[in-house]
Amino acid sequence: AIRYAHGVTSIATTAAEARRTEPQPITRRECSGGTPQTVDVNNDGKADITHHVEGGKRRCSDVDLNFDGRPDLVRFYEADGTTVSFEQHDFDFDGRLDDSNFYKAGKLERKELDTNFDGLIDTWMWCKGPLVDKAERARRKPGRVDTWESYQNGVLAEVQYDENNDGKVEKWD
Repeated sequence: AIRYAHGVTSIATTAAEARRTEPQPITRRECSGGTPQTVDVNNDGKADITHHVEGGKRRCSDVDLNFDGRPDLVRFYEADGTTVSFEQHDFDFDGRLDDSNFYKAGKLERKELDTNFDGLIDTWMWCKGPLVDKAERARRKPGRVDTWESYQNGVLAEVQYDENNDGKVEKWD
């Protein structure tokens, strides 16, 4: 789904019902538009960073962190061209996304992660700035949240588990 925030198009978070009923693929958002401006960080003659600029302001940037010719980080900006609105990462450099980060007013608001590298979102985290506030995980079955975590000041405070996938909590830690 796409929503509009502060005049910038961004991908909306997975709806609560969808997290509980069906697998959610992590979807790449392409960085395009505007005029590309490139930077060759390691002086090998190939672009390692490509900023897409429109009206003198960055729309988005593709970054090749390991110099293999594929973007490992894509970052989108608010209308001011400096405040981050959305990011996606390929942490293990396999060409597939591992996480999407959603920002509000430049502060991390939530994350959607593929922690088992199967192309499906299995962890949803809500943040208060740099600290995790709560999380939901689909540990055993894609698209079926079975673990709920709550945090206090970024520290894990409680975990609830649905051990038999009936949608009800059977265990607490």
